[in-house]
Amino acid sequence: QVLLAAADRQLVRCERIDANRARLWVQLPTVPAPVSYRDWSWHDITVTVPPTVAATAKLCTPTLRLREGKVRLDLPFETTVEAAPLSGHRRAIGADWGYNTLLTAVVAEPGPDGTVIASGRALRFDAAGVSRKLDRLRQHRETLQTKVTHLERLAAGRRSGLDLAAAAKFDLLRQEHRRVCARIRNLGRALAWSAARWLIDQAHATGATVVYLEDLTSMEAPGSSRSWNRRLSGATRGVLADAVRHLGAREHVA
Repeated sequence: QVLLAAADRQLVRCERIDANRARLWVQLPTVPAPVSYRDWSWHDITVTVPPTVAATAKLCTPTLRLREGKVRLDLPFETTVEAAPLSGHRRAIGADWGYNTLLTAVVAEPGPDGTVIASGRALRFDAAGVSRKLDRLRQHRETLQTKVTHLERLAAGRRSGLDLAAAAKFDLLRQEHRRVCARIRNLGRALAWSAARWLIDQAHATGATVVYLEDLTSMEAPGSSRSWNRRLSGATRGVLADAVRHLGAREHVA
């Protein structure tokens, strides 16, 4: 692949022809090992812009990839998004956090005398399967951490350190622990973005222009069990809130 984002206008230029086409001017080498300016040549490439890219979007420097004998183009673009107003809304979605059901939401409208009228239909984002998978991974991570800590104490209590078999086991446990941690992070992030996408889609489907999320910053941690504390510590509320803000700004939802 050819990463053109690091090049300036002396090597690459991308401009729009019309709403459906763009032209890429790029200077590429004509030999495997160029040594002079004569070994470079300008290429004129006409690109079909997909309909998902607005006509007012600014096209950025692409990346060229060779796939099955054809040149593929990764074409990023920028769009100007105005911030959604924080007042004047007539319909809203309020979302509540949960342990088993990640999000439970309801549609509400302002009623007479300053009251709020909510529909009796609850909207639920149920990701029980992924949540159980995360619980199993967190339990596995704690088991691995317990074994790693035990071997660290053994190594600290011996002058000669661990023997070869124990050292090999120690390295294997640490590698597995890092792999499980990465798996938990990736799965939790994917779950959070999926829930955020669902929430913004529900706002569009119900005609809501603002989303309210429950604020848990002032909640004190109760004396829960070990399993509940593990689930609370691994919650993806921060990532989900950031994802809702990002997707809401794109869709003009406050």
